[in-house]
Amino acid sequence: MYFDGSSIGNGSKTSRAGCGAHGSDANGRVTRIGVPLPVGTTSNEAEYEGAIAALKWALRHGYTNVTLRGDSMLVVKQALGEWKINKAALREKCDRLRKLAARIGHVDFQHIPRTENALADSLARVASGSASGPRPSSAPAAASARHRRR
Repeated sequence: MYFDGSSIGNGSKTSRAGCGAHGSDANGRVTRIGVPLPVGTTSNEAEYEGAIAALKWALRHGYTNVTLRGDSMLVVKQALGEWKINKAALREKCDRLRKLAARIGHVDFQHIPRTENALADSLARVASGSASGPRPSSAPAAASARHRRR
């Protein structure tokens, strides 16, 4: 499984966020997940939510051995216990992730380069709304400006 998160505005009152995950089983069946997240979600929180979504899917489908790959070194290192977690919100998400991993059985957390995570990134950006065109708040102003020029 691969995971990623996206937050446009990174936790601001108007930020848009989403997470994405994908993977394939031994038979080559591909799964794609994209989940919009609440306004105010930070990039790091979105990354965690992508990893959590991937493991929830794996657990629902009976997997007992999962390799979870993401380009967030923070999530991978914190999940492995190699990096300290300073923020309470991230500590809670890491706890959720570790509990899911324990329920699965074996989860191998791997950090990968961003270039190897393009599909998960795309799923996260679409879920956040950032890949679907201009921000809704800017669209009416642009349309009004074009209309006035005619």
